[in-house]
Amino acid sequence: MNRLLASIAVAVGVALIALGLLFLVAAIGTPRRLVVAAVGLALGAVSTGFGLRAYRRSLRDTPLVVRGDILALARRQGGEISAAEIAAEVGARGEVATAVLSQMVKAGICQRIEASTGARYLFESLKPQLIIARCEYCQAELPLNQQLDSCPRCGGTIATRLERRDLQDDKLYRMDEPH
Repeated sequence: MNRLLASIAVAVGVALIALGLLFLVAAIGTPRRLVVAAVGLALGAVSTGFGLRAYRRSLRDTPLVVRGDILALARRQGGEISAAEIAAEVGARGEVATAVLSQMVKAGICQRIEASTGARYLFESLKPQLIIARCEYCQAELPLNQQLDSCPRCGGTIATRLERRDLQDDKLYRMDEPH
């Protein structure tokens, strides 16, 4: 309904602008026609501006746009976001966000996790990925900048693979400390 009213406001505004331009062209020195032209142009500009603004606002409230906002937030936060973060991101579009999140959970795009601080949503596919050289036997992480044929700890074979890591994990890599 909001988009329909916004479209009508834009149409009325364009018609008023056209009418104002018509009176401006025909105003050959007639002050009354200049006044009518000015009023028509002004009202047309206001109506068109209001209609375009309302139309853009109504597009912002669509589930597809809300879903994009949630996914962008999850990407920025490392694949895990809280319900409070989502509420802060979407603002007044909270009802739409709740419906979108429930659809995303049903589709398997994310998981809802109950925590002591409230509900959290985990987007496994958006978690950061790291290439890790790991021993297949003792699970030791080894540096990638060294060409090792076997594990220096146990002599096992080394496999290089892609792993997802949680940014909230306290055991995340630190540049100043060896593992």
